[in-house]
Amino acid sequence: MDEQVFTRYNIAADNLIAHTCRYLIGFMSIVEIASLLHIFVINQRVMGWMTVLSCLGFALPTILFSVFKRHTNLTRYLVLFVLALTPGVLYSFLSYHVILMFILPVLIACLYNERKFAIYTTVISLPIIVLSHFVAFYLHIVPDEPLTTLHGVLFYGILPRTLEFLACSLFCIQASGKTRRLIREILDHLHRQEQQRKNLQEIINFSSQMVACTDYKNLLKLS
Repeated sequence: MDEQVFTRYNIAADNLIAHTCRYLIGFMSIVEIASLLHIFVINQRVMGWMTVLSCLGFALPTILFSVFKRHTNLTRYLVLFVLALTPGVLYSFLSYHVILMFILPVLIACLYNERKFAIYTTVISLPIIVLSHFVAFYLHIVPDEPLTTLHGVLFYGILPRTLEFLACSLFCIQASGKTRRLIREILDHLHRQEQQRKNLQEIINFSSQMVACTDYKNLLKLS
């Protein structure tokens, strides 16, 4: 019974993730329009390609979950990997403009309320964060002071941002585990209540039968 409930819950989480990513596609479209209006000082060609790539990544949950109905753990791991890779690709070309997006995949993984998904997303995000910083340093499309030297990238970029990411991720992991346990405790409580109701109903039925038998014996004595 519990597994059926959690299966339905994960399917609902799949659909919610797909819905959330569609909002992110809209957000990236707004960013692209703002870039075209020169609100952001970013190379127009680079920004255009990054918008297309990010929208493709954010469209994957809708394609797999909503269109093809692929509600399996393997599909969820694939979606989370792509969502974790997307901020890395964006950072490689847009640098500090998208720094907050690194934590986004972990927050999305929390929608499943299972520690394994949050842990998985955290683990794969760490090397992506490191590699994207080196790629951004090599490409040097958007200069980010003081990350203009290898020393700066390591000690002012990768180290503090990785620690901040880990702090937020550990909180997300703990929150996912506690929520999952709370749901399981609620289900166990409901099952105990249902069992108590059945036991009480059996007692009532048995008592009714005993009363009926006693009344029948009294009628036989009177006759």
